[in-house]
Amino acid sequence: MGGFPTDFMQKAVSDSANGAAPSENRFGYAAHVPQVAGLLAAGGGALVLIGWVFDIGPVKAPIPGLATMKANTAAVFVLAGAAVWMSKAGVRPSRGTCLLASVVAIVGLATLSEYLFGWDLHFDQLAFKDDKSPAATLAPGRMSPATASFFVLFGASVLVSAAERTCRFRDGLVLMMGFLGLVAIIGYLYDVAAL
Repeated sequence: MGGFPTDFMQKAVSDSANGAAPSENRFGYAAHVPQVAGLLAAGGGALVLIGWVFDIGPVKAPIPGLATMKANTAAVFVLAGAAVWMSKAGVRPSRGTCLLASVVAIVGLATLSEYLFGWDLHFDQLAFKDDKSPAATLAPGRMSPATASFFVLFGASVLVSAAERTCRFRDGLVLMMGFLGLVAIIGYLYDVAAL
């Protein structure tokens, strides 16, 4: 009996001998998950941006009574979606992917610094003016601290994946992203605005 490591290595060698990329055959249909997820994230962000351009309330705030998705959040979702779409399963991120992830992380860090230090960097309403009345909005046009933290973790997880010596930190960052998402879902399910 060959066992997992031996079988895996034999398959990888036979795939490369046949001209197929080993990572594509190794992951099967899962190799396309980044492209689908990236398109969904970028498409959702683009849809919300269209909602801002044409002032379509239900598109800006799909769940009635809750705050709108801010325009800068939607733009960062487009960039993050593009970064995920450009990535390939089992392959280190390219420079383009790292550049997009860096922009995502920088916007998240800038937003967190606004909250932590009371700054106003004047980019929250750069493209679109947001009124002060929507529910759960701490500052007009500004994404929530949880969303900003999520974007920082996303950018960091992509960037640490690019180097061999830092790649081991990726899983911890992704787990933190999952935890933030779970907390947000619980907040929506139980109608807890603080979450």
